[in-house]
Amino acid sequence: MALLASAAGTLALAACSGKDEAEAPTSNVGNMAPIEAENTAAPVANEAPPATVIDNATATTPAETVPSDLTSDEQTQDDADATGMTARVSRDEGGNEAQPAE
Repeated sequence: MALLASAAGTLALAACSGKDEAEAPTSNVGNMAPIEAENTAAPVANEAPPATVIDNATATTPAETVPSDLTSDEQTQDDADATGMTARVSRDEGGNEAQPAE
């Protein structure tokens, strides 16, 4: 019932508007003035300027390596000791075995 009442109200308002057909948008083509773009771009240089010469080259001698008397395993152990990667843990202590897992 409400649907019929709203449809009737819409028809009544449309009839009172006084226009027979929908108004089409007007074309603005006749009102437009031509737009002329000015080329104001500065000329771009195609070549880069010559690079300045930097004279800081020095003769470097490679550092001499000291021959090592260590085997590869000893060298690995020595490197690990130097970087603190060899922690000493006693396996007899037991650690936290008595604590329950979380």
